Amino acid sequence: MNRYACLTYNEWLNLCSIGRIRLHASRVVGDPEHALQERHHELFAMAPDRFAIGESADLLVAEVSEVQDQLEGAEPDAHHHGMRWLLLEDVIAFFPVRADDAWAFEAPAENARIRLSEPRFEGLWQSWTKAERQRQACIDGMALCRLLGLLDEGATGPEGMEWSDVASLAIDPKSVDSRFTGLTVELLLKRDVLFNLVREDSNDSSIFVSCPVEWANFHSGANVLEQEPELKDRAHSLHERYSGVPFETLTPAEPELASFLKEVASKVPTAFNDDWTPATVTLYARYSHKLRFGKPTPDEVVGAVKAAEGLDGRRPARLLAFLLGLALGSAKTYNLARLLRPEHFSVALMAPSAEPEEAPLDATLPEAVRSGPAKQLHPAPDAPEEDRGPDAEGVPG
Repeated sequence: MNRYACLTYNEWLNLCSIGRIRLHASRVVGDPEHALQERHHELFAMAPDRFAIGESADLLVAEVSEVQDQLEGAEPDAHHHGMRWLLLEDVIAFFPVRADDAWAFEAPAENARIRLSEPRFEGLWQSWTKAERQRQACIDGMALCRLLGLLDEGATGPEGMEWSDVASLAIDPKSVDSRFTGLTVELLLKRDVLFNLVREDSNDSSIFVSCPVEWANFHSGANVLEQEPELKDRAHSLHERYSGVPFETLTPAEPELASFLKEVASKVPTAFNDDWTPATVTLYARYSHKLRFGKPTPDEVVGAVKAAEGLDGRRPARLLAFLLGLALGSAKTYNLARLLRPEHFSVALMAPSAEPEEAPLDATLPEAVRSGPAKQLHPAPDAPEEDRGPDAEGVPG
């Protein structure tokens, strides 16, 4: 049975140019006992890491008959650690990972008189990429929880869910199946619907009035305020009071609003729980959208989680931190870690103090930790531009 190895573009060029490269034996996958469909995750996991998960334009798969222990009597350096020789004469076929990637290899292949085969690994690559995105997202969520001191030992996800399942649902709602039920599933699936209902309040503290009410209405399928005239009058009064008041995360702590939110939750008890309090639902609806389509400062991210903890305790704060970590993504979560824990990065250079407005994200600690100008969360250098969505213009940035 033939075996397979994922090669980078430069490895492939070297192999085509001089007829050999050094390759670790662990990167060569395949044996008579297991079909490649069962072990494709090993094939792709052993490939060099990419900045953007799923990017495959500089990868191809080589089908090989064998790898060599020696070449002209010479073992590759670190042979006892698994290094082997891969020879061009032992390659049966080269496969671009995806059909859209073939163009990157066509000209060099023609110059080297190398034949490229039709891609046949795209489905397996997409399957592995989906699983890897979910795995990395879960790491990002956990990292932000740990960074903010909320990763308690043995802490479970909301409603007894595994954190990995929460990550899967948050980044890929299509992964919902019969295993997933409950309030968390509903909120993750309907977050954009909820935000659109309260979009006009997203800059104001009045969102803490409108968002829990809209969520209770949506969840119950009924107009909660129409059934309760006195509650309706209170809602209108509070909404008018906070309209035009700049958004402030701790607004729900004000006694009259806190009493109102408690009563709304009691009218539709299935719309809220210990993880998803009225304030947490509101903070998630606002910041999950803003992190995807706007540019929140580090202070805002930290402040939202700290507010959730101060208002309702560690469970809602941990859930919010996890979900915001997913929305931030790996690069921004890492940059925030460098802001909050610079002492953990011995190789990191401090940004120059001159012209602080031009300093990168990791130049200044958030206000929650150290006084100074707040910096916006930007992608790491060379990161692809994020899609801001068709409605980004109206979103506070």
